[in-house]
Order: sequence, then structure tokens, then C-alpha cells
Amino acid sequence: MILIAVSAVLFQLFLPWWTIVPVAFLVLYLLPMQKAIPAFICAFLSIFLLYIFVSALLSIPNEHLLANRIATLFQLPKTSYSWVMLMLIAALPHAILAGFAGLAAYYVRKLKSKDKPFTE
Repeated sequence: MILIAVSAVLFQLFLPWWTIVPVAFLVLYLLPMQKAIPAFICAFLSIFLLYIFVSALLSIPNEHLLANRIATLFQLPKTSYSWVMLMLIAALPHAILAGFAGLAAYYVRKLKSKDKPFTE
């Protein structure tokens, strides 16, 4: 998980946000998982936690002013923690994409192996 998160941060310094997909794919292809569900969860959680951490790191210095305004724009409930809901909503699509990339890496690796590819 740490390798996916660190690689995603390094690639996103110079490349677009969607580089999380090939990063998750390559890392889980090179470091294979034994089952499909852990491959999905590993990629999902690494990117989800990364995006939560980065958005909190960017939001804390300005006391969540912009995040609360965007939460109001999305018509989220007005609470003192509406910025947390916004971070969760923002991180979810990226994490789902990374999870499916990890799952794809698992199945591509299974196809290339000589085992029966789709038996768990």
C-alpha cells in the first residue's frame, strides 16, 4: 500500500491525476496478490487514504474555509465537519479507479500464469 501511495504522489507531481491507475496496475502486477479482493482493497485503500491525507493537509492551514464553501455549493449539511464529508466524496472516485486497476492487474497476471485463470 505504501509503495502505491508514494509512487502516486511522485507521478502526480509531474503528470495528471489519472496516473494513479497505471501506478496501481504496475505495482500490483509486479508485486502480485494471492486473491482478487485483497488486490482491489490494497489499491483502493492506498489511494483513498492518500487523497484524504493530502486534502486534509491542504485544508487545515486555511481552517477549511474553501472546503466548507465547496461543501455548501454541493448542498451538504451545514455542520462544522462538512469539510470531512467533502474529502470523503472527493477521494471516493479516485479510490474506486485505483481499486479496479489493482483488480485488473491481478487478472492480467492470472491470465499470463499457467494456472487456471479465473478460479479462486
